[in-house]
Amino acid sequence: MKFVSTVLLATALLFPKLGICQNTNIQEMPFKIAGGKTIKVKISDQGAVSAENEKIKITATAVLVGPSRESKKIPALIWSFGLTSKTNDEISKITVENVFPSDPAVLLVTDNQPKLKSRAWIGQHENGDPSGNTNAWLKTKKLSAFIFKFTVTFKGGEESTLYQLSIFSEDDKQFFLQHADQLRVRNAN
Repeated sequence: MKFVSTVLLATALLFPKLGICQNTNIQEMPFKIAGGKTIKVKISDQGAVSAENEKIKITATAVLVGPSRESKKIPALIWSFGLTSKTNDEISKITVENVFPSDPAVLLVTDNQPKLKSRAWIGQHENGDPSGNTNAWLKTKKLSAFIFKFTVTFKGGEESTLYQLSIFSEDDKQFFLQHADQLRVRNAN
């Protein structure tokens, strides 16, 4: 139950940043990603806008803090990703890579047998202790931006690639670190 409440709280905090708002002031911002390619992502006054095309819409790029799979007593930072299929086309594979600021790209999720429920998919990647070196970005005093490359392969081999911007404020990062500290204290008893 603790993990479910963590997921719900973090999701509620981060979904507004994925363009659910009806803001019309949307701009495209260029980013140089892993491998030197320049792509454009959409952003509004309220944050990142969901990437989408005629077949797929990205619905989540979120950070969760919950118990580690290795030891329930240790907190873990968990990247959570979601997308929705707009068609009935069968999806055979989904990958998610961190392509900014990472260079080279870092593969986070490979799902070779994606299970969609009501056309929705969720994948996760455990990224270690939120206070550890792997997640040093949580301790920076500025906005942290990431771009994730979603590659969806359909039955028959057709691929759809979308790039999703995800932005975390200093307040967001402090919340994740505080939640990790609370889990440590709670699990020490």
